[in-house]
Amino acid sequence: MPSMRVLRFEAYGAPSILNVQNLPVPELNSGEVLVKVRASAVNPSDVRIVSGLFNASVPRTPSRASPVSWRPARWEDKED
Repeated sequence: MPSMRVLRFEAYGAPSILNVQNLPVPELNSGEVLVKVRASAVNPSDVRIVSGLFNASVPRTPSRASPVSWRPARWEDKED
């Protein structure tokens, strides 16, 4: 089964509790795409989430996502 590396936390605490884990690649639903992320960063709101300030559910992978609805025409025939 394919896996992906994620930065994850199991309980609230300091940013040092974040750890890299291998999780199964999720199954895609209709209309969804899988995006390969080559670089990422932890931002101040992620630190607040890890600290428990927003009472987010755990375990959790801090992230932001938004739909992609535009791509340049020059990308149409490109593959990774």
